[in-house]
Amino acid sequence: MGSSPSLGSEINIAKTSLSNIKRVEPIPTIKGDRPYPTNVNYIFSRLTATYQQQLQKLKLTNIPAVGSIGLFTAGLEPLTETFKQPGENVKDAVERLTATFQLLVASRILKTTLNANSSALDVELAVNLVEELNQIIARITTAKGRTNRQQQNIYDRKLPVNKLFQFQVKNNEDIPVYLTILLVDSNGGIAVRNFSIWL
Repeated sequence: MGSSPSLGSEINIAKTSLSNIKRVEPIPTIKGDRPYPTNVNYIFSRLTATYQQQLQKLKLTNIPAVGSIGLFTAGLEPLTETFKQPGENVKDAVERLTATFQLLVASRILKTTLNANSSALDVELAVNLVEELNQIIARITTAKGRTNRQQQNIYDRKLPVNKLFQFQVKNNEDIPVYLTILLVDSNGGIAVRNFSIWL
């Protein structure tokens, strides 16, 4: 997690607070053309007037207010939902965003372990609400499956709170497939479920 100089005198508070979050390592800026190492995916920063002007030139909408604290991607695109009102101190901002940090870490771990884009298996997985069996919330197809049927991956809805949902897995291979489902809660905790999928 990059820590921006825009945090000013509170940058050491940011370093200490971020270090208390599991798997989050605060990384300061470095000299050179790239202000952060390549392993930095997000930047914890205060939105400055300079940042705001750059974002306005890009014609982005919902630009956060100057002085608010939140997260940018490594390409300096703001995650607008992470910014609140100006004047928030760094310690409060870290506490407010702790669950977000943990979810981003969990997401990063998942992305490094998934192989849907290179898998030689032909498998499809869909998620839907139990009460809406025909309404797909998300679908993913392995690379081999997409080659065979040109199916697109969709993620157009969020899972609502207190609703039962289910996974539908279709194994198009002639051998059993062993499936692991990782469920990530709002605190970044991960529950693992293993299954064997036959034809």
